[in-house]
Amino acid sequence: MESRRAWQKVAQAIEKGDLDTTSVEKTKIEEAQRALRRQEKTENREWERRYFSRTEDYPVYKDLATKINEALDADKTNGVWAFDVEKAKKADPTLANELPN
Repeated sequence: MESRRAWQKVAQAIEKGDLDTTSVEKTKIEEAQRALRRQEKTENREWERRYFSRTEDYPVYKDLATKINEALDADKTNGVWAFDVEKAKKADPTLANELPN
């Protein structure tokens, strides 16, 4: 729901075909996210992801990246992230029966 709320104006502008507003609203979101990352870096902390964990070995990524001659650029992606079933279950206990063990 948070993501939908954050991107609501962008989605509405896209539906209207209003590319100027789409760009303005998207830029606002991206700049706010960049500011948060800078603040975290200044405070020497990292945003805690609710459903993902950083991983050093992710075969699906390696397979796909190899096919398109792409290399990991940690500055852009901050590593490779994988869905973490245990984190997801802790974040939302209602998912416990829907996710694999």
